[in-house]
Formats: sequence, C-alpha cells, structure tokens
Amino acid sequence: MFNPLKFHWALPIEAAKKNEAQADRSGGIDLEALVEFVSCADKLQIESLLTPFGFHMPDPIALLGRLSAHTERVGFMLAYRAGLMSPTLFVQQVNTLSHLFNGRISLNIICGYSPVEQGYYGDFLSHDERFERAGEYLDICSALWNATNPVSYAGKHYQLQDAQLNTKFTSLRSEVRQPKIYLSGNSKIANHTASQHAQCWLRYGDTPEKIVASHSSIAQTEYKPRIPIGLRMSVIVRQTREESIEAAFRVVENPDLKWKEFIKTVVDKSDSVAVKSTYELAEKANSEWLGPNLWSGAVPYRGGPALALVGNYDEVANEIMRYKFAGVSEFILSGWPTLAEMQGFCDNVLPRVRAMEQLESSIEVQEYAV
Repeated sequence: MFNPLKFHWALPIEAAKKNEAQADRSGGIDLEALVEFVSCADKLQIESLLTPFGFHMPDPIALLGRLSAHTERVGFMLAYRAGLMSPTLFVQQVNTLSHLFNGRISLNIICGYSPVEQGYYGDFLSHDERFERAGEYLDICSALWNATNPVSYAGKHYQLQDAQLNTKFTSLRSEVRQPKIYLSGNSKIANHTASQHAQCWLRYGDTPEKIVASHSSIAQTEYKPRIPIGLRMSVIVRQTREESIEAAFRVVENPDLKWKEFIKTVVDKSDSVAVKSTYELAEKANSEWLGPNLWSGAVPYRGGPALALVGNYDEVANEIMRYKFAGVSEFILSGWPTLAEMQGFCDNVLPRVRAMEQLESSIEVQEYAV
C-alpha cells in the first residue's frame, strides 16, 4: 500500500535574531511575519503548521485563531499541555476552532519538560504522573468528541459528571468526529501512552538505526498494530553539500556562551527523556556529526528540535527515505531561515521524496502481482 510521508512545519514564534546561537528575545508577536509565513505554507505541500507551547511565547490557541483566517488549505497542529485546562473546556475550544476553519486542526499533546516551568502553571506532578494524567485527559476528550450521551468519568486525576457540549467538532469529512492526536515524548511511558491514546507517537530525532530500535519496542498485537512514528527535527538543504555545511555553521557562528550555559542549566533541571537524550547525543557526537548528514551543532543552543539533516537535495531526500524505512511516517520540520528553508525544501527535496515513494510503490505493486 502506498503511504506517502507527511510533512509539517514548525511555526516560527520567536522574534528574529542574528542566528540560533543567540538568546531568545521578548515573547512578543510579529504578526506581519507570521501572516506571511502561514500564507506561504498554504500554497506549499505542507500538511500542517505546529503552533508550539511554552511560557516564553504567546498562547497558541489565541494565535491559531488569528492566523487561520489567512489560510484556506494548510492545517494547524496545536501543541498543548494536558492538565493545564479542564478537558471539557479544552474540547470546547478545539471544537470552536474546528468551526472557524473547517476542521483543519490536529493536536500535539505534550506533558512538560521541566518541573520548574510546570511550577509556573501550578503543576507539581512527576514526569510519569503527568503522562498518566494525559492518558485520563485524552480518554475524556475522546469520550466528549464521540459522545451521544452526557459523559461522566471517575479517575485518579479527573472526575466529571454528565459533561456535554453543544458545539461539536466539525470537518469537511463528515465521518471525522475528532482531531488527529500526536503525543510527544521519547520515554517508555510516552511510547505507551501514545500507543493507547494517540494516532502518532511524536519524538525527537535520532539516527535511523536508533529509530528502528525504538519502533521495534512499541507494543504490537494482532488487533492493535504499532503506532506510527513522527519525528521533530530540522533541515538545512542547499544545492551542494558544501553550501549546506556552510549554512549550518552560520546558524551557530559568534555564539552567545551565556545563552549556551543557560540552556545547559535548563537541560540539567529537566525531567524529560526527550530533552536529555537529544542533548546527550549532541555532547557525544563526533565533531557535531552523528552521521554524514545528521548534524547536532545547534542542539546546545536550541534543544532537541535543532538536530538537523544537512546536505544537498538528493542527500537529504535519501536520508528522509532511510527514516521512512525505519518506521517514520511523519516529520515536523524547521530550518534557518525558516521561511526560505521551507520553500527550498518543498521545491527541491519534496519532489525527490515523492519520486522515490512512487518507485517504491511501483515495486510493491509488481511484487504483489507476481
């Protein structure tokens, strides 16, 4: 069966800076730049745009409602932390958004990376407890989306009595009754929670060989196949390999060492397996490279999503196909500068990926016929 890869892109929330080795600026909104970005993405072969979540950036729900008015096709992947809002109210807000832009919304459910930041929001559960709570949260959300009667729930973290919503989820496809759910995390409990409650397990990047191992560890039964894997990473693609490497090094030139030390402090205080494991990958990398095309040089400044595929058009397309063979079905990408990188990727890499997928599909059909 032909299953083309899906490509999403991270919405660039942070204010412009000289390069990615510099400290983040204020959490303000450059609305003009964001409108330009989403309008461009709407014309490209991008599945959806990730609206990230964190104390250092604007609220993604309000921002998504504003930006969606400037699009007609591209979807939005709303990142939100389970537990910071009543699940009933959250479903109500998601359903409202679905009416505003015809169901072009999916959810990236996250469980937090830092006990310190969780404390900002009055949340003091441990890492595993947060994932346990997320399971209950998604149980309730799913029940509300698919309910024909009022929903009651009695769990460890949530209790509901006869919950009901008149504003239902809407989509251009009448059979779709709820948004697609991506659950993030690299830990075993994230893996398990995603397998039970989501349609895609979203994790930070690694080598294709390590991804194969993680995919093999996912529980699978005759009745429940392995959940698809999505990777959150970056790309730096140019016409030649030399140009791509030069562009990668420019991303972190003249670094702010105080910012680098601040990020290390954040990682040290984090209880996220995803955050710590990707940072450790970067520390152990041979001259910042985990492979011929996998570069970790920006990770110490930008964290896990900055692990990047670097190379010319053919090299990056080939690496993406290696990930597909390793069990990856979706990518959430970013780049530097992100608008130009998204355009370059869609114009030069994506057609190569699609051509290889068509060839793969043709071979499968021929083998099936034999």
